[in-house]
Amino acid sequence: MKDIFTININVLLVISLWILSSFTSSSLSISLVILSFVFAIYKDLKFLIFIFFYFLLVISDSRLDILRFSQTIKPVIALTFFLYSIIFYRKTITNGYSYKPVSFFPFIIFIAISFFIGEFNFIILQKSISFILLFCFTPFLIEFLFFQKNKIYLKSLIYLMVSILILGLVFIFINDDVVKLNLRFRGFFGNPNGLAISALLFLFFFNHIRVVYKSLFSKNEIIIIVIILFFNIFLSESRSCIVALLVYYSFIFLLNYSIIIAVLFSSLIVISYGFISLNPIEFIKTVGLESYIRLETLENASGRYVAWEFLWNKIDYPNIFFGNGIGSTELLFKKNYSFLSRLGHEGNAHNSFLTIWYDTGFLGLLSFFSFIIYSAFSSKNFMNTIPILLGVFISAFYESWLSASLNPFTIILLLIIVIFNVDK
Repeated sequence: MKDIFTININVLLVISLWILSSFTSSSLSISLVILSFVFAIYKDLKFLIFIFFYFLLVISDSRLDILRFSQTIKPVIALTFFLYSIIFYRKTITNGYSYKPVSFFPFIIFIAISFFIGEFNFIILQKSISFILLFCFTPFLIEFLFFQKNKIYLKSLIYLMVSILILGLVFIFINDDVVKLNLRFRGFFGNPNGLAISALLFLFFFNHIRVVYKSLFSKNEIIIIVIILFFNIFLSESRSCIVALLVYYSFIFLLNYSIIIAVLFSSLIVISYGFISLNPIEFIKTVGLESYIRLETLENASGRYVAWEFLWNKIDYPNIFFGNGIGSTELLFKKNYSFLSRLGHEGNAHNSFLTIWYDTGFLGLLSFFSFIIYSAFSSKNFMNTIPILLGVFISAFYESWLSASLNPFTIILLLIIVIFNVDK
């Protein structure tokens, strides 16, 4: 426990220096980030390399002006991290690893096809390479660091992730303007939905760790961590993540009685949520949850129906099977920003399924989700992976996070995928 405390204090001090120095100069912050990574790589401190990368992804997701430096340096650090992962892969005998990237290869093929048949764009090239490197080489570093070498790093990772969420809660009493967006709690993430997705995925990851390593956390640690995650999800008021959480725990509870009942009841919750989303007004008024459910945004799903209809109409015959390249949905929505704003929509497509379909085609969408499902069913505790899959897919249906590689959410999914493979 003492070693974990020492490691985490050192990490948090370095991250604090990045942030505090930005009050003086963004150039100074960028310099400190670069120096931190150079030092960690020079000393071959794998845990620091990974955790610095993760924290940079979290910081870069923030909308605070003081943290803009992280968005500037993120591409450089990401490339450095991926190159380190490749070097680690080349120097390591990967035959002893559980993770096998072969199941990801079909998606790589469709990424390449969509890139070559679409219009050339440097952003699409950058995002395509990033996606491939993240899923092909990073898992070996993750497996070695957290599941082979020393479980102390796994516990440190959990505590550091929790510390981000705790600090966000503390700031409600210090300066709630920093951690709220439009009166909704967002912690240190870019928006409330981002916080909820991160906490939800982290909960799935933590719970599966408890299945694989039953004695790693004490009962009190489990209770405290789960309560903190619940608080963040519910304070964010993210409807889709709360439904995903409800489906997840309902499935686990009913699984003790019957797999058929678990599947049917979970499906009923999902269908009911879809029905309420389409016919929301009277139901929400009846149960008296107008404020928490945000009744004024539910009728059009906060502009999501506008985005979904717009993107669906863009998926036509020429790109239905092979897509336009990873990142093309983001470019499409930026190009049509003014038009969509007039219709009441802000942001991206808010749907990972449609986004991946438009980017890599229907075959790309099929191959990517087949990869995730195959990874889940590789686990010997595959029954415990089913509710995780349901939760991930529900959250992905209402947000586009799964279609991007350099965000603080996809990398947690990668941690989940790796532990699925380790649990063979």
